[in-house]
Amino acid sequence: MELRQNSLEDELLDLQSLLNSLYPDDPQRPDLEAKLPQMHQQRAGLVDELRKGETALRDCLQQNLKS
Repeated sequence: MELRQNSLEDELLDLQSLLNSLYPDDPQRPDLEAKLPQMHQQRAGLVDELRKGETALRDCLQQNLKS
């Protein structure tokens, strides 16, 4: 599975566009928009952890295949 690589600005624009289409008149929308950068940073952290786990798993599998 390949994760899409975008700049922070592109990701935020995508999220804002999605938010606009899903919740055009929602009174809580300003709160959601304010949380977008934080949610994106959390997502980026999870992606980093996923990549670290993937690398560790790959290394472990390679070691087991060599044994």
